[in-house]
Amino acid sequence: MKLIFSQPEIYVWLFGFLFNFVWEISHMPFYQGFYNFYNPDKSVTKRYWFGDNTFEMRKTFAGVFWFASFFDGLLILFYYWLVSILFLDRYWIISGGVIIFGQGIYLSRWAGYAVATLLALIGQYVIEMIALRKDWWGYSEKMPMVFKHIAVLPILQMAALPAISYILTRLVLLGIHPI
Repeated sequence: MKLIFSQPEIYVWLFGFLFNFVWEISHMPFYQGFYNFYNPDKSVTKRYWFGDNTFEMRKTFAGVFWFASFFDGLLILFYYWLVSILFLDRYWIISGGVIIFGQGIYLSRWAGYAVATLLALIGQYVIEMIALRKDWWGYSEKMPMVFKHIAVLPILQMAALPAISYILTRLVLLGIHPI
């Protein structure tokens, strides 16, 4: 059992999931609504808008936000793995790693955080554009926007939460329990 809990991926996903769940719930007022992914009839484009207070809406709401947080945790884990491949080390959050381009260059864990954050920002932008085109969710008038089509809060989400997840994972692996 100790071997399982010494793996960084478990903590990366767990922290990513938990922080994203809190983020998603706390930012509800900035979204107009969301598509019901659980509706068995996929031809139905019914949207559940925030403000409806029915059991069905609450059930759908809980499912969508749990799913979104689970997926966001997986994205944070995916970016962690990409940096692990780049650094040739799954434990790069402890002491950095070496990238092999010619002579081999040592990069600190902070460079890894920066690379992962850059990947997360690009990935989040692409996800937001796809989601808006497919009408999976919409933004309310409260959502701060840049250049009329880039929502600020989802970008901030992926600018902050991956690095926070990696830093907390590092502390747990070093035996410094942040809680």
